[in-house]
Amino acid sequence: MQNFGLSTHLRSAIFCSTEEERKQAQQSKIRLQMKLNRRILTKISFLTNNYEFFVEENQHQKILQQHYRLCESLSLRSTEQFVESYIACKLNGVLALDGELILEKLPQLTRTCLLPKQCKSTCDEIIQDLKTTSAHGSTIS
Repeated sequence: MQNFGLSTHLRSAIFCSTEEERKQAQQSKIRLQMKLNRRILTKISFLTNNYEFFVEENQHQKILQQHYRLCESLSLRSTEQFVESYIACKLNGVLALDGELILEKLPQLTRTCLLPKQCKSTCDEIIQDLKTTSAHGSTIS
């Protein structure tokens, strides 16, 4: 998409509720910019009541949807349910991280969030797959 991030219609953004979240997001953005060797236009800001959000189609929730079994395990049947789901939001964010960070954050998420049994099992499979990939010397991304 040409000029993605330059307009307000479709913009990549990370909204934080604490200073610690903002610092983590900024560090992650810097790491990715260095890895890609290009500027990332994602805006990082604090969540306030001044923002107006619109529900996009499911296709825009791309990261989590790549893990179809995980999506199915959440039993979300509509775009609205998907977008409003706290767990889907957290999973989407964790799965968008670099592989090493997924290995750190996904187990934390499965311990701290009340997940359906099938969802936890699928997360455990993803973790195991990433560990196997890492053990064989492949780069996790």
